[in-house]
Amino acid sequence: IQERAELGGFPIILKPDDGARGFAVKLARNERDVMLYFRMVTGAVLVQKFHPGPYEIGILWSRVVPGAGKNGSPDGWRGEIFSATGKEFPVIAGDGKRTLELLVWHHPRYRMQADMFLKRHAEQTERVLGDGEMMVLAMAGNHCQGTKFYDGMPAVTHELAARIEEIAQRFEDPEGGGRLDFGRFDIRYASEAELARGDGFLIVELNGTSSESTSMYDPTKSLAWMYGLLYRHWSRVYRLGAARKREGRRPMGLLELIGAWRRHRRGRTGSRISD
Repeated sequence: IQERAELGGFPIILKPDDGARGFAVKLARNERDVMLYFRMVTGAVLVQKFHPGPYEIGILWSRVVPGAGKNGSPDGWRGEIFSATGKEFPVIAGDGKRTLELLVWHHPRYRMQADMFLKRHAEQTERVLGDGEMMVLAMAGNHCQGTKFYDGMPAVTHELAARIEEIAQRFEDPEGGGRLDFGRFDIRYASEAELARGDGFLIVELNGTSSESTSMYDPTKSLAWMYGLLYRHWSRVYRLGAARKREGRRPMGLLELIGAWRRHRRGRTGSRISD
């Protein structure tokens, strides 16, 4: 943190290299926060530049599987933004009378995750927020951490799609030379105008084959829309996997998958509640 100027110094983001759903994501504001974090988290950790946002979007990019007779190597296939998820961070307003705990329990949405919010802000549960005072309840853009998801495709412009295509197609595994076929970029940005131009954003995470089209959690969408999205999502994943298998790639076997999952579970240390 002290030596790498491109990280921007404190505050800084600490997160497990192998994590999920916002597990053990920490906004470290000083050296003490870093030391306390490494008392809990013992595995490999990413140190990441902090982007204050205040906005975040998840963009799931995928190669487009061509029609019959036009297969070839997936490395030459173009990509597209398959789905996008807008994120609304939980913010609660004070009334000058009730404590934070009471405000959370009486909120129609936040009460459903009250246990998580109150543990995250355990030192402030008895605090009375002033009338109209706003308090952000979560920083990590994860559904299970309290963030509301909605369909973000209306925010996708031609310029943004072209920029994501450039980034995704440029990816190459430095060890095996493998290319990216499918993944979700979680992006923080400062303004809608910058995002529309395809610049000024920071990629805070890239999720691989296990990525979800998280826009399916949009509470305004119908069940039929959600299942339709899931069907198209997994159909695309399986077709891409089949194409790589034809190239000679060896898929992970069931026992290997179970072993990897167990190692992941054993290696998870730290708090499931992020900042």
